[in-house]
Amino acid sequence: MKRLHEKAAEEMFFARNAGSARNVIDVHGLHIQEALSRLDSFLSELQHGSSGSRAAGAYAYVITGTGHHSVQSGYKAKLQPVLIEDLRKRKLQVFDCSKDGRGGLLRITL
Repeated sequence: MKRLHEKAAEEMFFARNAGSARNVIDVHGLHIQEALSRLDSFLSELQHGSSGSRAAGAYAYVITGTGHHSVQSGYKAKLQPVLIEDLRKRKLQVFDCSKDGRGGLLRITL
């Protein structure tokens, strides 16, 4: 059962991120640990990728979702608060740039 879940999460992640810009990652729909792992890989690639350097003031975007599928938490976003905390621990500037003010999209200054 666990293996099936991992496969489904992987397929969903790749489907949602196919064709995305290099500085955008969509982790909505993933469990917290899955999202943290994907975010870690994403940031590592951006910060230390093929060129070995990053542009000062460059932005990355993380789509977290707004919690519509988080039934157990009363439809409140679970991912975004955890990811914000993780990013701040990394000393990165994080800004909620969702257009409707409900969350779901973060901008990170690299």
